[in-house]
Amino acid sequence: MKIAFADLDGTLLNDQKQISNTTVRAIRRWQQAGNQFLIASGRYYRDVQGLLNQVDLNLPIIALNGAVTLDRAGEVIDAQRLQADSVVLEQVQAFCEAHHLIYLVYCTDGSYVRQYPDLINNLAELALATTKSISDTIHKMQFYFDQFYGKSTPVTVPFALARQPAVLKFEIFTGDPTALDSCREIVGDAFEVSYSSPRNLELTAKGVNKGLAVQHYLAGVKSESVTSYAFGNGQNDLSLFKAVDLGVAVANAPAAIRKAADKITVTNNSAGVAAVLNAILDDAEK
Repeated sequence: MKIAFADLDGTLLNDQKQISNTTVRAIRRWQQAGNQFLIASGRYYRDVQGLLNQVDLNLPIIALNGAVTLDRAGEVIDAQRLQADSVVLEQVQAFCEAHHLIYLVYCTDGSYVRQYPDLINNLAELALATTKSISDTIHKMQFYFDQFYGKSTPVTVPFALARQPAVLKFEIFTGDPTALDSCREIVGDAFEVSYSSPRNLELTAKGVNKGLAVQHYLAGVKSESVTSYAFGNGQNDLSLFKAVDLGVAVANAPAAIRKAADKITVTNNSAGVAAVLNAILDDAEK
């Protein structure tokens, strides 16, 4: 049996945040050959399920950078909770509140996002980090608003972390890199820290990452022979590469990520994951 794990943003998804028809066909072909295909993303699992539903795919999901794993039926089979009453996490939250940094709290019952009175300024700061024209900035602001406030429950007061025992991930977004550095310094080694972009910082329970979740999943597979593959493009995919037999980076990944991979495929916009899946299946059919 062959098992593949794929990151979403910048890897399986194209730049339009879609799973292409070419990729969907390759995944279905992979499954029809008796293999397994899983998503391994930093995103919340409900967000991932929404993307899969758009293309009628039913896949197991490793979400929130390995904090939670769900089977094809949507049942949680593995979860690593964050120590929500940690003094360090409260200090991180206090820093976010003092500097009006957008943060999201992902729990087993839903996700929540901090909404400040100066919401427009928060979104503009994020958008201006990657845009130059006014129209692009407005478009990016709308994108961030939809991503944060359209998919998570807004909270207009500091989130009561100590009252929520089922926190899976705490995530911070800002266009100010020095603010992220400050948050990183506060965290120290209290939590697992990862980044899926230069504008965010993600905290999960110590030791939790995509690679560990993959190891747990593979340990539960009942098969005499398993060959594992992973596809990624970001810093949070490095542990993924180490946990499998063959780590594949898409060509659009940063140089450091490409260097850490065993193989490089074409870009996400050229359906790089599909290219490798099809090549493996073609070789098996010879």
